[in-house]
Amino acid sequence: MKKIYPLIFSLAVYAGECMGQANGQNGLNQLCNIYQEATKVLNCVKSVDDSRDALTKLEKLTQQNKDVKTVQEALNWSYDTCPKEQKDVYEKALKQQAEMKDAIKRLSMSGILQSEQVGSAISQFAKQFAIRDLVYDERIGNEGAPNESLEARNKRMKWWRDGKFGMFIHYGLYSGLAGEFQGKQYEGCVEWIQMQSGADFDTYKKEALPRFKPQSGMAEQWVKLAKEAGCTYTVLTSRHHEGFNMFETPSYSFNVKNQKGIDIVKEYSAACKKHGMKAGYYFSLLDWNHPDYDPTGSGISYPEGNYKAQKEGKREFGHHDRYKEYLSDIFGVLLNNYKVDLVWWDFSQPKFQGDYAWGATRLMKQLFDKYPNAIQNNRLYHSDNHLSEGGIKVTPTWKGDYSTAEHHVPAKGIDGDWEACQTLNGTWGYSACNQRWKTVEELLHELIDVVSRGGNFLLNIGPKPDGSIPEESVRLFKGIGEWMKSNGEAIYGTRANPFDVEFPWGRVTRKGDKTLYLIVYNLPESGEISIPCQFVGKAKATLLSNDKEVSMRQNAKECILNLKGYSFDKAATVIKLSGKWNNLL
Repeated sequence: MKKIYPLIFSLAVYAGECMGQANGQNGLNQLCNIYQEATKVLNCVKSVDDSRDALTKLEKLTQQNKDVKTVQEALNWSYDTCPKEQKDVYEKALKQQAEMKDAIKRLSMSGILQSEQVGSAISQFAKQFAIRDLVYDERIGNEGAPNESLEARNKRMKWWRDGKFGMFIHYGLYSGLAGEFQGKQYEGCVEWIQMQSGADFDTYKKEALPRFKPQSGMAEQWVKLAKEAGCTYTVLTSRHHEGFNMFETPSYSFNVKNQKGIDIVKEYSAACKKHGMKAGYYFSLLDWNHPDYDPTGSGISYPEGNYKAQKEGKREFGHHDRYKEYLSDIFGVLLNNYKVDLVWWDFSQPKFQGDYAWGATRLMKQLFDKYPNAIQNNRLYHSDNHLSEGGIKVTPTWKGDYSTAEHHVPAKGIDGDWEACQTLNGTWGYSACNQRWKTVEELLHELIDVVSRGGNFLLNIGPKPDGSIPEESVRLFKGIGEWMKSNGEAIYGTRANPFDVEFPWGRVTRKGDKTLYLIVYNLPESGEISIPCQFVGKAKATLLSNDKEVSMRQNAKECILNLKGYSFDKAATVIKLSGKWNNLL
């Protein structure tokens, strides 16, 4: 009988282990349900009022699960201690948790969680049910993004932060169509014309390719104009959503070299090097025409014509793991053949982003392994901040170096590094019929507004089918350049307005705590302007354009400048204030 005891004991231990594993699996499945329910609740939040309702639902979810033994057992597991047979369930739970955390981050960036009380409560909920080893969370992201000190990051970002002004260049097959497809004119952003028309791949290609006529030497004209306008960097569309690569891609024939006998990116890269311009590349993550691109999960489906073609058996698509391999392949070609200073990714959706959608970690690792000092925007991951106004929180640095505000200037800027990208006439790609051009004054004010709020300004040109620049685009960029020749000091190397207000007469930029630039749009009838600061010791005010001294006085509340009798630039006049100053706000 004694001999049986060890066996019984062993069986008991084994049974206990199995029970523990079963409980752990049950707990992991319960956690998945918690994360899914919480994500559903958070995704329904569209306003501050909604967030209060969400808190009530999350509190109920907490009460239902906080003392559940199986859940607590699962939370005590790490990825390393999780039994091998439970790894799949564990990874599923990690993925669900990551989706919940992304929902929280999206709300934070949208400004809805600006209430400290609400944000703290939601954060506490996430911590209550946090799996200990977050292999799908920020540490994974950091494997792709630079693992650097703050000092190293500041050094890497310096040229971009100081440069302030760049040129965006949208050039591709859509340029040949010039806003017209099969006899119909399209409005808006005409680089989306395939989607707007609903054309399938074969129809689009048949119509667009003959009308796209790139000529050698045009890329240098783009870069020279950027230089003349005062830009410090340029960003060229290496590929847009239509999937046409503007450089030679040996693994895929739908590229400009194969179809037109010219490598646009090669000429552009050479021009940037020749003229000392930082070379950036827009890189679309979407592809309406690649057979392996997933049309269902992106939030931006294929044009309707491609679905019809699939139903008729004319094509197949949707092997997205292969598509991610393709993205990595052609991005590697770009990195290996051309000097890359900046990558402008475009774009992600809440349910289609990061590693799941694009293999983001891999792409970032490719970039920084090849160019450790390169800079990237944040669109490998979803962010609301490219379309949202005010109160926006920047994406975590592991998701990108800077945020992008598209087609608008955020009223209060964006926390952290950010850039506003704008058009001259409402479209990125070339449109033959769109003549709604902004004025030089309007564009300068947008540039100044952005810089005074701590951002960079990326202004677009849309070259014609042959690559030449529309005449009005040339005029506008040269007009900006004329102003920058005299006043660029108030833009380059500056930082945001140090005062927590904007002034009716204009904007403010600064360099350190010894130089302020007052950029005057509208001179008051009194002829005087003021700022809430006081200079300590010697101070001087001069017109930046000609160094003519300006009269100034100060009291306990403000510094006042008398501008009566001075000649003013129609767009903006800059007064430079030199001296040690104290903010009185």
